[in-house]
Amino acid sequence: MKQHIYVVDASTQVERDVVAVFADFIAFEAKWNKSVADISTRITLTELSWLAWSCEHRNKVTALDYDAWCLTVESAAMTPDAYKDDVSEAAVAADDNVIVPLESNQRIGL
Repeated sequence: MKQHIYVVDASTQVERDVVAVFADFIAFEAKWNKSVADISTRITLTELSWLAWSCEHRNKVTALDYDAWCLTVESAAMTPDAYKDDVSEAAVAADDNVIVPLESNQRIGL
């Protein structure tokens, strides 16, 4: 069981991929009294950022407590910023190629 969380550093604007694993999910359930199965349907930004912090704290990427760590983060999401940019560009391109229905005056049937 793994969950990628994409965290953007507030000072460098660099996105890093934080991978939450089993130990982080156990800590999540203990902290929030919420099943990790609920993550697929609803997760708050506080819960998502806590999960990312838990992973970084466990891996000794940070020694900061959760609140101090949050001050160093610009954003956290389950999809990378690069993907969001690609999707946005694709959506704009799709608008240029709108397919309109064909009109036909042909009779159908006898």
